[in-house]
Amino acid sequence: MASAAEQMASNISLGNFAKATELKKRLWFTIGALVLFRLLSFVPIPGIDPRAMAALYQTQSGGVLDFFNTFSGGALERMSIVALGVMPYITASIVVQLGATLYPSWQQLRKEGETGRKKLNQYTRYLTVLLTMVQGYLIAAGLEGLGAKQGIAAVVEPGMLFRVAATISLIGGTLFLMWIGEQITSRGIGNGVSLIIMAGIVARLPQAIGQLLEGARTGSIDGLLVFGIVVLAAALILFICFMERAQRRVLIQYPKRQTARGAMQQERSHLLTLYALGIAFFCFFYTAVQFNSEETADNLKRHGGFIPGIRPGKATEHYFDYLLNRITVIGAAYLVLICLVPEILSAQAGLNFRLGGTSLLIVVNVTMDTVSQIQSHLIAHQYGDLIKKAKLKGARRR
Repeated sequence: MASAAEQMASNISLGNFAKATELKKRLWFTIGALVLFRLLSFVPIPGIDPRAMAALYQTQSGGVLDFFNTFSGGALERMSIVALGVMPYITASIVVQLGATLYPSWQQLRKEGETGRKKLNQYTRYLTVLLTMVQGYLIAAGLEGLGAKQGIAAVVEPGMLFRVAATISLIGGTLFLMWIGEQITSRGIGNGVSLIIMAGIVARLPQAIGQLLEGARTGSIDGLLVFGIVVLAAALILFICFMERAQRRVLIQYPKRQTARGAMQQERSHLLTLYALGIAFFCFFYTAVQFNSEETADNLKRHGGFIPGIRPGKATEHYFDYLLNRITVIGAAYLVLICLVPEILSAQAGLNFRLGGTSLLIVVNVTMDTVSQIQSHLIAHQYGDLIKKAKLKGARRR
């Protein structure tokens, strides 16, 4: 039986979308912010020769470098002021998130609600600046050394002044992207940081598809292979949608209350690598850190809740551990499959296809989340219209 919200969602049309003025403003703000990000990706850091930089990148392209360049939307190969993207911020967020679980004083901050959350966000920003400063200086020094080694003068005037200017520019670019992401989250639609990453990936799609079609046209790539890649991509997208919507429902009962259902979704870890062992390890590690079975079982017991057939306390804790282990095994296998299958097939076919399973996973997940938020805004708009109509009818009857 569909819920009222689901029935209302099924009745959403383009007409309802046209009436949602607030939603349209949010969408335009989001689009404008992402366009600004793309424009910044073409602004090089001071002291860089763009043509020489492009030639220098071609000598080093491939592997991990292309992986990070994809996430930055090509900003890395152009050595723009946003070459590092939001990766330092994501790394800092993960470190602070883990610290809030493992470090006692940070655990206390997490329990303080909004005040503690603001404090942890401040720590995240400080750590972002530190990481960007270290990475920026190493990149600037590495460019000088690599240019001298390859005989390509990508840096116009090497020296400490260039390193300082490059580091400051990269710090400013990353912090500005972090701010744009926060603004999108609060004033736009979707998760701002995730949308910035997705925008970088999607910006590389036309080039990748163009190379694939050009290869098929010239005969360097078999047409049947191109068709197989399209079918595989469609199958992976459907598989990702299915797995991301999957839930393991746990029935929880409270005394003198109606039965409630809690859901534990598969954990999604952004710490993905191209190696299956690394993926599986981080899946189990991140799940163990983020979900505390003992704390959850104690909270249920404290509020009088219980799982039918399971004794409160330790038995409930062991039951949660059992469920989490099973879910994480399936989730880890799913991530390994999504991330490694495209890479293996590309290597076997001899293709230099830069958009792998990780990129596809991010794009599909962010798209699903954004569409879900748009749908929520439309439902809220419809509820608002219904309330207004009910108030008008009530006023007329009086």
